Amino acid sequence: MSSPGYKRAAVTTRGGERIEGVVRNEDNFSVQMQTSEGAFLFFQKNELQNLEYLSESLMPSDYGKRLSSAEITDLIRYLVSTGTSSKTSHESHQRSRSAE
Repeated sequence: MSSPGYKRAAVTTRGGERIEGVVRNEDNFSVQMQTSEGAFLFFQKNELQNLEYLSESLMPSDYGKRLSSAEITDLIRYLVSTGTSSKTSHESHQRSRSAE
């Protein structure tokens, strides 16, 4: 199950145009999508030929093909370092609030 704001879908208009994007808001009558180009689109469901939810993830799954092993190592080091500094910053913020 995907998180709200990250559900991929494709709509087919009555004119036959297929548009893919991320569902940003949806109710019983309408769907709002954001395309990969960043455009926000609003559709009335009764004016669509089809609304299809896509199972493919937004995240690429072929990092081993896209990045070298050195680039993957650098990325992991960066992510670990930001997680540590963020945690350290949060802990020191909590300590300073406790002292008040």
